[in-house]
Amino acid sequence: MEGGWEDYKPKPSDKGRVMVLYGHEIERSEIPSYLVYDNQKKIEFYWKYKVFGWPYAGGWAEQPAYLLDIIELLESELGKRQKK
Repeated sequence: MEGGWEDYKPKPSDKGRVMVLYGHEIERSEIPSYLVYDNQKKIEFYWKYKVFGWPYAGGWAEQPAYLLDIIELLESELGKRQKK
């Protein structure tokens, strides 16, 4: 996508400016790193997990390890942001 966030180059005037992405404030200069396809899929999975629960039957022990890693990482990051 030409002219989108993928082409964004941070400017000095962007320092300290924030935007809301996926319901959370993110510094403007960091947004392109969140919009990498792989990260988008992880965030999409996380929100589906929050709404619908585990993707596979059973508890946490029956879930693939990489899904648990995604959940733990995002829960940790969200916790840090909420403490600020």
